[in-house]
Amino acid sequence: MNRILFVCTGNICRSPAAEAVCRNKLKEVGILEKYEIDSAAIHAYHVGESPDYRTVNEGERRGLNLAQIHARQITLDDFYQYDLILGMTEEHLSFLKSKQPADSAAKVDILPNYVESENYKEIIDPYYGGEGHFSEMYDSLEEIMDKLVLKIT
Repeated sequence: MNRILFVCTGNICRSPAAEAVCRNKLKEVGILEKYEIDSAAIHAYHVGESPDYRTVNEGERRGLNLAQIHARQITLDDFYQYDLILGMTEEHLSFLKSKQPADSAAKVDILPNYVESENYKEIIDPYYGGEGHFSEMYDSLEEIMDKLVLKIT
């Protein structure tokens, strides 16, 4: 399992943050070059845009670089190109399962379920909240990504 795609609603908050945190965790353990990590949206609301400035600011505060990330919508090809596709909520999972072709081998789940998180059932959407919501989102992603890295390695 070397190709992981993180998915959220618009690909400007949760999934780009998940992508950046995952890349950082894999880099910390010295295996980033063995993985292809990306993110996408279930909707085309923000295609081509950079992540929300609050996602970028909180990421930078944590030493993460999101400059290379631009929103895109998930495609049918993604179900063939990625080994693992992880949404942030049950709504995302339902959407992903409804779009996944029958002959796709990709494992599709939500991030907290996949790592059997005891503390998180879904990754909160910080978009309509304040700065603190972005910090909470990153805190949850940091904890969950530690478990993800252990699981995939």
